[in-house]
Amino acid sequence: MLNVPEETPVELTDNHKIAPMEVSAQFLFAVMNKDYKVAQKLCDKLLELEPENKICLDFKEVLLNSSLLDAMKVAMKTLLPKTILIVLPLMKLIKMMKKVTLMKMMNQKVIALRKTVVTTS
Repeated sequence: MLNVPEETPVELTDNHKIAPMEVSAQFLFAVMNKDYKVAQKLCDKLLELEPENKICLDFKEVLLNSSLLDAMKVAMKTLLPKTILIVLPLMKLIKMMKKVTLMKMMNQKVIALRKTVVTTS
């Protein structure tokens, strides 16, 4: 990846700012290589130099969504194992409670059945 100078020179034509081709090329290269963090930074840089750059404006929302997805993936990777450690024991507990509740219900039915058998005999 090429380095972008901090103060990139801006060419003026017809009172419009134009970003240097090097920065535009780096931006497109980053997008094609799916290096969305770099593309986001270059997009911001290009929009500073060329606020009406249609390509950057079109990509800006996509790059923001990509950044959000990346952040969600990282969060899932870091939080999911911890969540599983909490959720699995809870699921086992719930399953046990269901079994206990089911057993109580069965016992109550057996007791009720015994009572009806005893009273009818």
